Formats: sequence, C-alpha cells, structure tokens
Amino acid sequence: MSKDRKIEKRVIYTDAKMNETYEKISYVNSMVDENGYRFWNNKLSVKIFIEQPLPSAFIWSEKGRINELRHYILEDNQLLVYRRNRKPYPITNKEISNIFKLSISQTSRIVNKMKQYNIIKTVKVNNTKYFAFNPIYGLKAKKLPLTVYLWFEKELEPYISGYAKNRIIKQIEVLKQK
Repeated sequence: MSKDRKIEKRVIYTDAKMNETYEKISYVNSMVDENGYRFWNNKLSVKIFIEQPLPSAFIWSEKGRINELRHYILEDNQLLVYRRNRKPYPITNKEISNIFKLSISQTSRIVNKMKQYNIIKTVKVNNTKYFAFNPIYGLKAKKLPLTVYLWFEKELEPYISGYAKNRIIKQIEVLKQK
C-alpha cells in the first residue's frame, strides 16, 4: 500500500525528568480504501476450506441452510449448540427446524442427508447426544482437537499429514497410560 493511502499517526512523548519532548511519526493502513472497509476476524470465526465444498448432492437452498448451522458450532469442539441464559444446550431436530424455518419432517430429511454425507455426526458427550459438525466443512477452533479428530478420523484421513497422524497417535498413547 502506498504512503498516500496510509494515515499519519503522530505521538508526542514528554520526558518530565529530562524536560524533553519528542515526536514519533508512523503510518498505519487506512481502514477504508477502494476495496471497502477492512475489519478483523475475531477468534469466534468459522474457517471454511474452499478446496472442500459441500457435496454436489446438496442443492443451493440446502447449502445455505448448512452454512447457517455453522454459526451454532461451539468453539474448540465442533458441537452444534444453542444458548439459553448463556448456557449451551445440544441442538436437536426441533431447534434446527426453527433455524431453517422448515417443518420437522423437512428438517429430518436434510439432517439425515447431512449424516449420510458425513457433514454432521451424532456423538455422545457425558451421556448427552450432540450433533458434531465435520471440520472439513467448517472449523471453529484454531487447531483440530483430539476428540474431534477421533469423531471424524475416517473423513479426515486424506487431509491429515503423516507427521500429524504420528503426533496424534502419540497423544492417544499418552492418554491411554493415564
């Protein structure tokens, strides 16, 4: 970015002991340019991998609904939850039908299709059933947690390097020893 698109930032420092004043000038990128307003992603963003689109068996409206579900991923574990009084609760077909604005039967068909294509899985955590969202289609954590890897091991196999697999195996061995 050229200097004329940057904003001049001047900071004046005063050293009381030495009775001196000095000025520091720096240039920061403008928040607005010809490409639009620049904003920062926060840690709660969901990463999607462009090279792994949703399966072609899904029509556009279903893809849009699946995209909407990404907002309900609980950070660091890929579980689909809704919040009530700041407490997370597992999303069921009823809540998904409210999100999708569809009937329960229409929602059940889409949920079954998502399960068939491994976009979501039903997992148990502390004897509670949750839907877990496949990290290939949307990852909320910065790193792939071990539990999520174990839930989606078969689906992740082609995407995980040999080095990473060896590290995961070592982590599992350490946990088994405890």
